[in-house]
Amino acid sequence: MILGASAAISFLTGIHIMASTFLLPVGVVLYTIVGGIKATFLTDYIHTFIILILCCWLTLKVLVSENVGSIGGLYDLVVAAEEQHVVDGNYEGSLLTMTSQQGIFFAIILVVSNVGAVVMDTGYFLKAFAASPHAVVPGYVIGGISYFE
Repeated sequence: MILGASAAISFLTGIHIMASTFLLPVGVVLYTIVGGIKATFLTDYIHTFIILILCCWLTLKVLVSENVGSIGGLYDLVVAAEEQHVVDGNYEGSLLTMTSQQGIFFAIILVVSNVGAVVMDTGYFLKAFAASPHAVVPGYVIGGISYFE
C-alpha cells in the first residue's frame, strides 16, 4: 500500500518516488506522535470521508456522461451487452441476475477473506483496546450491521 500511495503522490506532485516512499510513513509517524490514537481515528475518518465523496462524484460523473445519460441508460446498455457477453452459470446467461454460480463462489471467497483480514489484522484490536468500551461497542455493532445489509 505504501508503494501505491507513493506512486500516486509522486504522479500528482512530481517528486521522486523514493522521496515519496520515505516521506509518507514519516508523515504518519509524526501525526501519531503528536496526536496519539485520536489522530489516527481522525485521519481514518477524514480519509474515509474523502474516499466516499470521490466515489459518489465518480458515480455521478459516469451516470450523467453522454454515453450513459442516466440509470435507465446504464440499464439499457447492460441489457444490450447481454447478447454479446453471455455468462455461463448465470440464469439464462443474464448479466443482471442474482442467480449466479460464479457470484456464489465470489461471495464465499469474499466473506472468508474479509473475516480473515479482520481477525489477522492487529490494528482493529489495538484500536478497540485503546478506546473506551462504551464508545467502541456501538461503533462495531453499527459497522457490522451496515456491512451485512
